[in-house]
Amino acid sequence: MEKKKVLIVDDEYFIGKLIYKLIAWDEKNLECVSILDNGEDAINFIKNNTPDIVITDIRMPGVSGLDLIRETRGISNKIQYIIISGYREFEYAREAMKYGIDHYVLKPINKDDLREALDDVINILGEIENKEAREKRLIETVENSKKIIKSSILKDMIENNDYDNSIFLNKDLRLFRAINIKLDYENIDQVYKKQDSITAAKVVDIANKILETNVGEVIGCNKEFLNIFFLFNYGMEEAKSIRSILNTILSKINEYLIGFERYRATIGVGNEKNELNDIKISINEARYTIEKRLRIGINRVIYFDDINNENSSNEYIDLINEYNDELKRSIESFSIEKIKYILSDIFRKISDGQNEDMVYQIYDRIYGLFKDYSDEKIEEEYRDALSLLNSCCNLSDCKKVILKYVLDCLEYIKSKSEGQVLKPIRTMISYIKDNYREKITIEDMAEIVDLNPIYLGSLFKKEIGLNFSSYLIKVRIDAAKSLLVETNYTIAAIGSEVGYKDTRYFSQLFEKTVGIKPALYRKIHS
Repeated sequence: MEKKKVLIVDDEYFIGKLIYKLIAWDEKNLECVSILDNGEDAINFIKNNTPDIVITDIRMPGVSGLDLIRETRGISNKIQYIIISGYREFEYAREAMKYGIDHYVLKPINKDDLREALDDVINILGEIENKEAREKRLIETVENSKKIIKSSILKDMIENNDYDNSIFLNKDLRLFRAINIKLDYENIDQVYKKQDSITAAKVVDIANKILETNVGEVIGCNKEFLNIFFLFNYGMEEAKSIRSILNTILSKINEYLIGFERYRATIGVGNEKNELNDIKISINEARYTIEKRLRIGINRVIYFDDINNENSSNEYIDLINEYNDELKRSIESFSIEKIKYILSDIFRKISDGQNEDMVYQIYDRIYGLFKDYSDEKIEEEYRDALSLLNSCCNLSDCKKVILKYVLDCLEYIKSKSEGQVLKPIRTMISYIKDNYREKITIEDMAEIVDLNPIYLGSLFKKEIGLNFSSYLIKVRIDAAKSLLVETNYTIAAIGSEVGYKDTRYFSQLFEKTVGIKPALYRKIHS
């Protein structure tokens, strides 16, 4: 905690030094800023330095302590005064009470009285500071609440929801404009999602500070896919400087991003509007401009008027339709190489035509091909890939993201399909291990897993490498081996325990499977 600054004033300098020696400076976290011997110098010092506490003799030649208080009381309501007075100076002290001074130390100065007075004014200063801190927090809370409300309204406008613009912007400044700051990944193979929110917040802070310094009211919000929107207003005299301001914002953002080398920034600028009701149009223009950045070029300020508002030609719509059936067959047959070839061919033609709008149409069309397999995992893959796709710097990265989405989905569908095939086999194995002592047939198992016995037998042998009866014998003989080594049961009892009531048949089966009779096996391994 910063030390409180104390000024001592007494026309007899040695008394001022005495006062200094009576105070436990470090203990009370105080600092003596000066000891002065006249009221005139003290007034000038207080005006220039504003100490926290002034200890002054009330009666001094020329400028008295009372004059000092009268002259400096209005400088700050935080300054606390302690008056040194004698009994015969009571009238002076009573006059000082008019200025709210009620801390006195009588001469001759008593150390305890002085410390008590200091404790009182230190407590008062603490209360003042706490009150100011509470008021500051309240003001900040109110301002933050206003920003949150206005940011929420801006989000509603972006999302085409109903909104109330009556509390939106200061209508005295008649020009309005929206910008869309977009962050893209420099390298799609080196994405650190945890850094995104930190970087976006810093970019918001950079842009907000520059705008607030140079325009009127500013409202911002952070949207998905590293999109940041700002809406602001300004007067006619500021209109010519807007381009320079936006260039400065991009320059400062790039200075910050150099430290990461992971992001590139682009600013899309909507047209200037002179009607509050048209601000939604400027927002849509800024967003549309950002959508064209792959063709126009990233890492620059792009204005809506600089873009040709062409629509995607039928040629590119036909391009999607041309490959649709082939893509669908390739996905159904898990033809990875064919899928890679198709996507490469599509993106080569897009690149030739410089029509980046097709990227999202292709992605949505491919997503539609997975609809038959759609579940929560496929949806999650779609959202993750869409997030990356919206932050690609070039068409090559777009192709990479879409291809990865296709391959990840195919891998998931394949493993899910294999899992569904293996489920009845796992059920059979678990059942055999728990019930090998009982009579079990493939027909019994087929009924449990609800499959045809012949198909189930074929599936079991394909996955396990043994037919059902051979696997059952193996499980029973393995159990018999353990009993022969670990117990003193008779051979007949062990045979019965593993599902063979006929001792002779059990011994013959054991010898056929293991290569030696049960009794010899026990003798060798016990």
